[in-house]
Amino acid sequence: MRRIPWQYRLGAALVALSAAIYAAHWLLFRDAHHIFVFLVEDIAFVPVEVLLVTLIIHRLLAARERCATMNKMNMVIGAFFSDPGTDLLAILAGDATRAYRALALQWTGYLGHLRDGYPYLFSLAVRLNPFDPAASATIDARP
Repeated sequence: MRRIPWQYRLGAALVALSAAIYAAHWLLFRDAHHIFVFLVEDIAFVPVEVLLVTLIIHRLLAARERCATMNKMNMVIGAFFSDPGTDLLAILAGDATRAYRALALQWTGYLGHLRDGYPYLFSLAVRLNPFDPAASATIDARP
């Protein structure tokens, strides 16, 4: 014998409860017209209820999923920075320092080339603020 899922049992119980309440209402007031008018009105409102419930539940589930994703990301980030991540960051920082040193050597070589052959370009490259109207583009002939 196959077991009935709990969703079907819950649905059947709710329908039976609703039928019992309508039966009690009919036994007390003996007004079938009133019962059917409100029954149709309640059925007409079901799509709006479904819309509201699904929007609210969707938003709650999305917020919960986002929170779970952030917790997982925090665990991954924590694991990364715990042991191998620290070593990797030290390697990357050293590599960046080495790259900046190489760039500085190239820049000074470039400035030396400009100073020897192109004094005006050297003056423009060395000025700290090229937008300063008082800055001069001339170079003194001092050795």
